[in-house]
Amino acid sequence: MRMTVEEMRKAYPNTCIGITDIEYDDRERIVSGDVKYTDRTEKELLMMAVHRTGIVPFYTSTADNVLTMGALSV
Repeated sequence: MRMTVEEMRKAYPNTCIGITDIEYDDRERIVSGDVKYTDRTEKELLMMAVHRTGIVPFYTSTADNVLTMGALSV
């Protein structure tokens, strides 16, 4: 399901999710993406990324300017 970052944060607060088909803004920040996995652990999502499945782990932090180890966040 295609969602903006704000929609992801509201639907899955402070959760690591797997997204694909990412749209970036002019500063290379994620604007939106297709949410594929909401029920996998961060480790599972990282392994998917390592194995080039097209899944990108994204942490939906609701705090400003947060970058977590392992998972992408904006």
